[in-house]
Amino acid sequence: MRRSLLLVMMAAVGSVAHAAAPLDKVALRKAGASYYRCIAESKPVEATAFVLDRTTARTIYKTMGRAVDPACMKGDAYRYVETLRGNVDLIRYGVANALVRQSYPTTYPATMASAPALVHTKRPFDEAGFMSSARFRNLGPRALTEARQEKAVFDFMEVFGDCVVRRNPAAAHKFLLTDVASPDERAALGGLRPSLATCLPADRKATLDLDMIRGAVADNFIRLAEASRGASR
Repeated sequence: MRRSLLLVMMAAVGSVAHAAAPLDKVALRKAGASYYRCIAESKPVEATAFVLDRTTARTIYKTMGRAVDPACMKGDAYRYVETLRGNVDLIRYGVANALVRQSYPTTYPATMASAPALVHTKRPFDEAGFMSSARFRNLGPRALTEARQEKAVFDFMEVFGDCVVRRNPAAAHKFLLTDVASPDERAALGGLRPSLATCLPADRKATLDLDMIRGAVADNFIRLAEASRGASR
């Protein structure tokens, strides 16, 4: 698999990133939000195509490459991107949230809750492709186990996020419009908790990370909004 434009850029700035002091969690979240906002503003069409792409890993890497604008790699974006370790799902999550804030700043399609069913295809884990990655070369078999586990989590979050948005689009929208690491974000999360509890299967014990919740909700918000618009045309 070809390395994405993003990973090439990461390698190019690696020495700069390692030389700088690490950012704390809040600073990283804010740097990520700024980075994704730049992508959504500079290439909205390509960014939307990337979020909606559910084809093959190879094709998704290509759509991501078209969406990522090298000009957005500025400031603390270098250090933020380095923490992603090339995880395409995390990048999709961030781009999706930026697109929600840009495309639906005040309102959203009224029919989102009843939008046509989304297809949640569990793509097979690309073991051969992963074993050729820098992450595998650096960490070995442990990284392979972690990557398999990560994929299972993202497969679950895709279905979970769909359920959360459909249960309460208004609460999801309000949550996604808040700034990361802000009091408003925590307050809006409270309005989303009933949906989170309803959509989490009784047999699944999980402590959901705030960024994962935000990303999965944003990802499905964009997909449902686009499905609603398509159904109404």
